[in-house]
Amino acid sequence: MKRYLFFIPVIIILLIALIVSIALHVDNFEIMTIPRSYSYVSTIYDSDEMDVLVYVSTKNSYVTKKSGIKNSFIKNNQNTDEVQIKLLDIKDCDIKTKIYGHTFYLYEFSFDITFPTTSEYELAINDAILILEYDNKDITLELGSFYYYKTPYYGDNSNGLIVTSLKPVLGYIDENRTVSGIRIGIRNNSNQKIIICDIKLLDPNIYASLSEIKIIEEDVSGLETMSSILGYNYYLKVNEKDEGEINLEINKKDEYDLIIPIKYLEDYPINSFGFIISYKEENSDVITKYYYDDFVFFNSMKETYDETKIKISTYENN
Repeated sequence: MKRYLFFIPVIIILLIALIVSIALHVDNFEIMTIPRSYSYVSTIYDSDEMDVLVYVSTKNSYVTKKSGIKNSFIKNNQNTDEVQIKLLDIKDCDIKTKIYGHTFYLYEFSFDITFPTTSEYELAINDAILILEYDNKDITLELGSFYYYKTPYYGDNSNGLIVTSLKPVLGYIDENRTVSGIRIGIRNNSNQKIIICDIKLLDPNIYASLSEIKIIEEDVSGLETMSSILGYNYYLKVNEKDEGEINLEINKKDEYDLIIPIKYLEDYPINSFGFIISYKEENSDVITKYYYDDFVFFNSMKETYDETKIKISTYENN
């Protein structure tokens, strides 16, 4: 009889575990991301990591189990562009929040997005989605825009042109702070006159409004806006891309401070990006490119929620 009594506590523990497991299990869960701009610039020798904030309605789903993810991809909605990425970690941010009446727990998914290449490489996806492959189903999450640029080298003091300073002019898209322009110091480091013929911002969501670039002499306060600097109403958002042209001459050893206005094609705020300045020497048609990596213009990115821009998806939890 005592031998059978020994099994009673074991049976009770198993029953409790079963009841708890049933109580914690949810048949369905909701999941979402907030679309934003993901922009990465690096040399061909560097590795790159990408963090994606994912909101899940329960802490008891297969989605946040790292071992369950077999593959992960970034694609566009038409499946014409695709890059495979490697999951590194899933971190519970220990944050609970409500978004339009839905309760979510915040997780950070970290990926290695390094693309092996021995030459210049560019991938731009405006309607990027993240695909997570599990054993028996896929999870699709909206990313926003994704930009990845690999360059053999950056500019340095050996270039005919060098960047001496870099500061943001801040603005807002809806209630989100973003970069509306950049103040940049440029010096002609050569012994000949150079002509700047293009400035390309390395993100598919934005571009430099070349025809509105302004040379400035006075210091620009961090409180000034693009409208106050340019002297007219400046609008960040446009429907169609129209960069204009630049043909700025800089005499040898001279230095200019420029304000470069930025235009947005999508409503995704951005706090970091790289750029390329193309220039040529006087009496030459050879174009030289000065590469600058994804500079962080400010650190605090506040995400606000716009119901028209987020997609809450429901999946079965099995």
